[in-house]
Amino acid sequence: MILYFSSSNERKHEDLARYFHGCQHPPKSLRQAVPELLSYDLEEIVREKAMAAYRRVAAPLFVEHGGLYVDALGGLPGPLARLFCERLNLVEFCNLIGPGASRRAEVRQLVCLCDGKSLRLFEGSIRGTIAAAPRGDGGIHWAPMFIPDGASETMGEMSHERRLAAYGDPGAFGKLRHALGL
Repeated sequence: MILYFSSSNERKHEDLARYFHGCQHPPKSLRQAVPELLSYDLEEIVREKAMAAYRRVAAPLFVEHGGLYVDALGGLPGPLARLFCERLNLVEFCNLIGPGASRRAEVRQLVCLCDGKSLRLFEGSIRGTIAAAPRGDGGIHWAPMFIPDGASETMGEMSHERRLAAYGDPGAFGKLRHALGL
């Protein structure tokens, strides 16, 4: 079976190619933008993205969407992190957390596999903190300001390999890979 990963984000395609490197049948990249539902419900967003992508190509595929849930901001921006990061620069984002407030946060990643008959969800998450100021330029949107628990550098400072290891096999892509026997 040929499986596709649908995303318009080139960095996600790069990370995915590294993560599935060495698989006998790695997913193929499908570079396409699909409409994203504006919602705080991560599951609803990823399901809608998967169905929209599938309607375009009618081939088995998966999509990914993540969210950054900042404790001091009541869980915002959640799955709307990309929009926040596009509207505010990352320094302004880091400054949203007031002095003395908790900088704890969680990154949630949800992958939806669609074969035209059913949707299967795979979830992963990483706890960590928001840095006082952004550092590095790797990763996507929020990566330069998120420090995973147990690390001293932001995900933006990490190499591709280190960033993928932070997600780990229990993450969403790892669960998908295991479920597909890849």
